[in-house]
Amino acid sequence: MDVIILKIVTPESLVGPFECDSVHFIITDDKTGNGGGEYGVRSGHIRSVISVDKGNVTAYLDGKQVFETKVDGGFATVENNIVTIVTEKIIG
Repeated sequence: MDVIILKIVTPESLVGPFECDSVHFIITDDKTGNGGGEYGVRSGHIRSVISVDKGNVTAYLDGKQVFETKVDGGFATVENNIVTIVTEKIIG
Protein backbone atom coordinates (compact mmCIF):
# COMPACT_ATOMS: atom_id res chain seq x y z
CA MET A 1 0.00 0.00 0.00
CA ASP A 2 1.27 3.47 -0.84
CA VAL A 3 1.99 5.84 2.03
CA ILE A 4 -0.01 8.98 2.62
CA ILE A 5 0.83 11.88 4.93
CA LEU A 6 -1.45 13.27 7.65
CA LYS A 7 -1.02 16.78 9.07
CA ILE A 8 -3.30 18.59 11.51
CA VAL A 9 -3.10 22.38 11.63
CA THR A 10 -4.47 24.59 14.41
CA PRO A 11 -3.96 28.34 14.93
CA GLU A 12 -1.25 27.47 17.49
CA SER A 13 0.49 24.42 16.07
CA LEU A 14 1.16 21.81 13.42
CA VAL A 15 0.70 18.19 14.50
CA GLY A 16 2.53 15.68 12.36
CA PRO A 17 3.36 14.82 9.67
CA PHE A 18 2.49 11.15 10.16
CA GLU A 19 3.08 8.46 7.54
CA CYS A 20 0.14 6.10 7.19
CA ASP A 21 -1.87 4.21 4.58
CA SER A 22 -5.33 5.34 5.71
CA VAL A 23 -6.85 8.23 7.64
CA HIS A 24 -10.33 8.20 9.20
CA PHE A 25 -12.32 11.16 10.54
CA ILE A 26 -15.91 12.24 11.11
CA ILE A 27 -17.63 14.33 8.43
CA THR A 28 -20.74 16.51 8.38
CA ASP A 29 -23.21 16.11 5.56
CA ASP A 30 -25.56 19.08 5.69
CA LYS A 31 -25.89 22.49 7.31
CA THR A 32 -27.56 21.00 10.39
CA GLY A 33 -24.72 18.50 10.82
CA ASN A 34 -26.96 15.51 10.13
CA GLY A 35 -26.17 12.59 7.91
CA GLY A 36 -22.40 12.45 8.26
CA GLY A 37 -20.31 9.61 9.59
CA GLU A 38 -16.82 8.17 9.51
CA TYR A 39 -14.90 8.94 6.33
CA GLY A 40 -11.74 7.23 5.13
CA VAL A 41 -8.94 8.36 2.84
CA ARG A 42 -6.39 6.09 1.16
CA SER A 43 -3.63 6.61 -1.37
CA GLY A 44 -4.86 7.92 -4.71
CA HIS A 45 -7.93 9.67 -3.27
CA ILE A 46 -9.20 12.45 -5.53
CA ARG A 47 -8.46 16.07 -4.64
CA SER A 48 -11.07 17.14 -2.12
CA VAL A 49 -12.13 19.68 0.48
CA ILE A 50 -14.25 17.97 3.14
CA SER A 51 -16.17 19.36 6.12
CA VAL A 52 -14.90 17.71 9.31
CA ASP A 53 -17.16 17.28 12.34
CA LYS A 54 -16.08 17.16 15.97
CA GLY A 55 -14.62 13.73 16.68
CA ASN A 56 -11.71 11.33 16.33
CA VAL A 57 -9.02 11.46 13.67
CA THR A 58 -7.21 8.14 13.36
CA ALA A 59 -4.31 7.09 11.14
CA TYR A 60 -3.35 3.49 10.34
CA LEU A 61 -0.33 1.84 8.78
CA ASP A 62 -0.45 -1.85 7.80
CA GLY A 63 -3.64 -2.27 9.83
CA LYS A 64 -2.12 -0.85 13.02
CA GLN A 65 -3.14 2.47 14.55
CA VAL A 66 -0.20 4.91 14.42
CA PHE A 67 -1.96 8.09 15.56
CA GLU A 68 -5.24 9.21 17.13
CA THR A 69 -6.59 12.51 18.39
CA LYS A 70 -9.89 14.34 18.62
CA VAL A 71 -10.58 17.62 16.77
CA ASP A 72 -13.23 20.30 17.24
CA GLY A 73 -14.46 20.24 13.64
CA GLY A 74 -12.99 22.15 10.70
CA PHE A 75 -12.14 20.96 7.20
CA ALA A 76 -9.79 18.56 5.47
CA THR A 77 -7.99 18.86 2.18
CA VAL A 78 -6.75 15.87 0.22
CA GLU A 79 -4.19 16.39 -2.52
CA ASN A 80 -1.26 14.34 -3.81
CA ASN A 81 -1.55 11.77 -0.99
CA ILE A 82 -1.42 14.49 1.69
CA VAL A 83 -4.35 14.85 4.09
CA THR A 84 -4.37 18.17 5.94
CA ILE A 85 -6.99 18.75 8.62
CA VAL A 86 -7.48 22.37 9.69
CA THR A 87 -9.24 22.80 13.03
CA GLU A 88 -9.70 25.46 15.69
CA LYS A 89 -8.37 23.11 18.36
CA ILE A 90 -7.42 19.60 19.32
CA ILE A 91 -9.59 18.22 22.12
CA GLY A 92 -7.98 16.12 24.87
